[in-house]
Amino acid sequence: MVPSQAMEAPLAGGSSVCIRATMANFAPYLTINADSSHGAVGVIVDAMEIITKKLGWCIISKPAASGYIGGLLPNNTWDGAIGEVIRHEADMIVSPMLPNYARHMAVDITEFLWEASHSTIQRKAQVQPDIAGFIKPFSATVRLTWLSVLATFVAFVISFILTFKMREILSPKPSSDRRGQHRVSSPDFRISVLSVLKILLNQPLERDKRLPVTRLLLMTTMLWGFLLSTFYKTFLTSMLVLPRVVEPFNNLEELVTRRPMPYMIVPGSYIKATIQEAEPNSTFGKLYRNVDLWEQDYYRQIKNIASGQDAFVGIKSNMYGMIDTVFAKTRTCPLIIKDNFLSSWITVCFRKNSPYTAPFNKQVKRLRESGILNMLEKKGMRNAMRCLSATNEVESLRPLALKDFYGVFLLYFGGLGLATISFIVELSFRSWMKD
Repeated sequence: MVPSQAMEAPLAGGSSVCIRATMANFAPYLTINADSSHGAVGVIVDAMEIITKKLGWCIISKPAASGYIGGLLPNNTWDGAIGEVIRHEADMIVSPMLPNYARHMAVDITEFLWEASHSTIQRKAQVQPDIAGFIKPFSATVRLTWLSVLATFVAFVISFILTFKMREILSPKPSSDRRGQHRVSSPDFRISVLSVLKILLNQPLERDKRLPVTRLLLMTTMLWGFLLSTFYKTFLTSMLVLPRVVEPFNNLEELVTRRPMPYMIVPGSYIKATIQEAEPNSTFGKLYRNVDLWEQDYYRQIKNIASGQDAFVGIKSNMYGMIDTVFAKTRTCPLIIKDNFLSSWITVCFRKNSPYTAPFNKQVKRLRESGILNMLEKKGMRNAMRCLSATNEVESLRPLALKDFYGVFLLYFGGLGLATISFIVELSFRSWMKD
């Protein structure tokens, strides 16, 4: 299969046949490559080489002018590679295609070479800083214990304030000989609150001696400080080791319902024809109605997916080709495949009522049943399989950035803010009392 000249592979009888073929990118099965002796590389190129050698055919191939397989237009004509075959500009399409009723009526669909299904592909979620990450590694029981301690402490403070207030209401007015006893003498409720805050901050009360109840409250404050520092150090450690991975979606239903990110579909594709006929409120109907971009250029698809700009909905095996292409360029595996739906088959096609269809089908059956086609497919997806084996690994180790410490800074600033407010209130209260 060559782009410019026919390489004959005659049968034993000495006859040979040259077939005009058109093709479009469909990695990993076929990727157009002008430097290749066949004009393309991929799994199906290797399979076609075996079949044509067995049948004594030669293939004169050229890329489809439109760059994709083709779709049915509103005027019932076909564009793309299928249109070229129907107009007798080519005898066959060597690029993989998925059969449906419209395609079956337009061209001769061959025996299936491989099974296929559809899926979604996107860039893997990146490890991000999480301000609330210092509480997430703990179980619900530990969080409940933390909240219980906090609620108990708040209730204790409120009860203590109310106790001061009730003593002010029920106790008689202070006399000069009882001035040294521990009691807040002002009828103003703000004085009661400030007194409690002073005790909690371990500051002495003017003209008061520390009675046992005061010591008990100070001991409780120290215990609370110990618990707070212990929890905080544990939380801080957990925050530094726990990555935050946010997946935009996990399946097709989430993609079309929540629409967390834009997605692309190939125009004229098998899935496009399927979802176009679906019920509007079904998952496929929403998939068709909410599509953001109809993109037929293979390399623009990869660029948008690898940059995280778009997700892609299409044939799963084609996504293996995308993973393989990105890995070949970057030696990384930034893409991930999600979900599995809409099973089908991968075939090629000839012009309607072509004499080449029957002998081609016979050879395909032999290769499929012998396992050769399956072997070629696995061989062409080595890099993709390597990436898929590492799909569930989380890249949890990375250099710490300033934004990783936002949670720490917020806690520090919160403590400084409370201390500043307490200091300002105390100064204002003393100035007010002197006036």
